[in-house]
Amino acid sequence: MSQTPTSCMTRAQALSWLGDQVGLTQDARRVEEVSEERFVEVPGGAVRLLHHRPESASARPVMIVPGFGAITDGWQEVYQCLHDRVEFVVLDTLEKSSTRLDLPEPDLGVAQLAAQVQAGVEALGWADRDFVMLGSSWAGTTVLWGLKLGLIAPPTAVVVDPLERLPVPAWVLKHVVPLLPVGAVAALRDPIARVMLRHMHEPRQRARAEAFVEAADTGRWLRAIAQSWDVRLLGELGEIDWPVIVLNGTHDGVHDAANAPRIARELPAGELLHSPVEEHLRERMIGVVLRELAQ
Repeated sequence: MSQTPTSCMTRAQALSWLGDQVGLTQDARRVEEVSEERFVEVPGGAVRLLHHRPESASARPVMIVPGFGAITDGWQEVYQCLHDRVEFVVLDTLEKSSTRLDLPEPDLGVAQLAAQVQAGVEALGWADRDFVMLGSSWAGTTVLWGLKLGLIAPPTAVVVDPLERLPVPAWVLKHVVPLLPVGAVAALRDPIARVMLRHMHEPRQRARAEAFVEAADTGRWLRAIAQSWDVRLLGELGEIDWPVIVLNGTHDGVHDAANAPRIARELPAGELLHSPVEEHLRERMIGVVLRELAQ
């Protein structure tokens, strides 16, 4: 079989090739070691960009928007698939502690997060460039919401296990979170983690999620949650007239694999790519898919 997938492959052959690639040894350097850090001003603060520019890069660059509160530690295997092969940018939106806030009460709702992503695109000079944008989990929801509202228009859009809604009971989001005093926020880290991860039992994914929670700015998280408590994807996607790849490889207690085909079906130009992998290989699978889309 050739070293890269071709149009003459069957779907089964392409998935088999993908599985072989996922198992290969990757570049072990951390993304921070091989990227330039910069900040882009947006309303309420500044988002962070990590920009990796190899000497010999692929045809198209990639923008990666990790999920809600995600830190780079949990995504290193994605980036390591791309090192020295693909120009890519990791964009952290303002709910993440790696970014800078300039306002005490910033807008961290899903529409504003999408606008922050577009600000990064424009700061990079990619507005008229062919590139791939990938959003994972809540960032996948953000990409879809941004497409729905006309805030973003990436040439190739990929959403990995987009959350159909936030994994917190709606009554908590609507009635409890907005009333919490500032002094109580720090003490809520563990209760928030228990609620959000109560159904997540997969060891690798749970460890990643717990690391995200531990690194979280709890006040930002609560504000972002309170401002998007009523966001639902299903029933809202029919007006997105844009090609979108919905990527799914496994299931966990936060990301219901059954939602991926539902979301893809509702998108007029949606395509489902289901590449079944063990849950500890999910990040490598994402990296390999991005690498090939960049060719």
